[in-house]
Amino acid sequence: MIKLKPEWLILLWFGGLAWGQESLTWAVNDAPPFHIYEGPYAGKGFCDLLIQDLRQRMPEYQHEVRRVPQARITKLRQQGAPVCFPCMIKKPDTDTTLYSDATNSYKPHQIITNPENYQKLADKYGEPISLEALLQDAVFTFGYPLGRKYGERLQPLIEQHSLPREDHLALTAGEVTRSVLRLVQVGRLDYNIDYRAVGRYFELLEQQPLRYLPIAENQDREIIGAVGCSNTGWGRRVIKDINRVLPELESDSAYRQSLRFWFGSAS
Repeated sequence: MIKLKPEWLILLWFGGLAWGQESLTWAVNDAPPFHIYEGPYAGKGFCDLLIQDLRQRMPEYQHEVRRVPQARITKLRQQGAPVCFPCMIKKPDTDTTLYSDATNSYKPHQIITNPENYQKLADKYGEPISLEALLQDAVFTFGYPLGRKYGERLQPLIEQHSLPREDHLALTAGEVTRSVLRLVQVGRLDYNIDYRAVGRYFELLEQQPLRYLPIAENQDREIIGAVGCSNTGWGRRVIKDINRVLPELESDSAYRQSLRFWFGSAS
């Protein structure tokens, strides 16, 4: 019986030994509206449409899309698997990940609340709102998905002021992001933190309004998106080819239209 080394098993699983064409595996995870698996907007997440546009412009590759949990995607890049993740926050290249040129830009996390609490928060704290001050205010309850991280500026504040707190609730199970926003909308939680596009997805599905407040600690930081691929010889070739075709994503491409749809003036 022939035994295959782990790196060959990874290549086989991801189709890296396909004949005639080099394979490009896109790892995606269920995170609306970045990727949308089901419902009226299935396949219309802006990262889904980025993959679609890149596939059309990179016919020299055999493209495959695989649904993989976020933690597994990170591990695969660490293992050097031939895989790319289409929607990452652009950073300097690391030992495990190579980043493409910018694919988009959008506003950072904001406070998401309902119309009634929006007025209360704005009256008390103004706009933009100080997250550090708000987190210490036991009058307002903060809900978030367990394990969710909010970046280098906000996460330290949350960790400093959130544990242990009865007015700060980490939720699990089911469509947790949507569940948190549902609790915010009906007033059982006072606020959440997320991207505006995530709130728009909720508003479209639930047909219920939300309101948004910029956060003082991060409002000057624009989020730059990029494709991330494993830092290997394969990854360097793929990133080079992606960078070559990115300028071809003209304003009327499906991807650019989706950015306007989900982010509006925020994209």
